[in-house]
Amino acid sequence: MEHFHLVEIQKRLPYANWRRIHLFNEICFGEKTGVPDPSGDTGYMYAHTLRHLEEGCVILVQKISKM
Repeated sequence: MEHFHLVEIQKRLPYANWRRIHLFNEICFGEKTGVPDPSGDTGYMYAHTLRHLEEGCVILVQKISKM
């Protein structure tokens, strides 16, 4: 999800719920950037995005486990 996706979701929610929606990279890596989109790109980019998501999911599970 990229920032413009976040904005589109926020448009459909009451303002009180906006703080509940976060970007994957923001939660996992502390970055306000979108996940790389490999659509129409090379196999390398698909593999890179997969590794990025897998690494982020590991971090996400660790953070949830500490709650």
